[in-house]
Amino acid sequence: MDTPTCSEAVRTHRLCEAIGEGRIYRIDFGTAEQARTFDDWMLACAAARAFGEARVWRASQLLCWTLLPDRWHGLVRLVGLDSLPILVARLKAVAAGSVNLAAGRSGAVWARGYHERAVRPDEDCAAIARDIVRESVRRGVCRRVGEYPFWDASWLG
Repeated sequence: MDTPTCSEAVRTHRLCEAIGEGRIYRIDFGTAEQARTFDDWMLACAAARAFGEARVWRASQLLCWTLLPDRWHGLVRLVGLDSLPILVARLKAVAAGSVNLAAGRSGAVWARGYHERAVRPDEDCAAIARDIVRESVRRGVCRRVGEYPFWDASWLG
């Protein structure tokens, strides 16, 4: 029998953790070729609508997100049978479909892969959400969070 690689063992462990556990992850991923795709208002709106679609999340929850011109950041509670790679792939596919439809084109919207970090049980999710939402200010997209429309947080109601 082959010994699983470290990454396979980690993925298997995360899938086991995710089933019914409600594990929370901070994730982010970039656009294809680091293009500033979402400088285009219409395309940013199309992506933002896609992030709210129930078919993306199923039992899992999007707690917070922000869309930058070349990157997406989010805080996700993984629930049910989804693994993180499957959830991220579904999110990217649905958003890419919406963006490509709005642009009248086809092709890659997102770069391959993503970054993730499991949130420890002792961490403050609201503080992490504030940090995610402030990405637009840190990256110079706006001066105040309230000036930027492409974000949301479940704490707002």
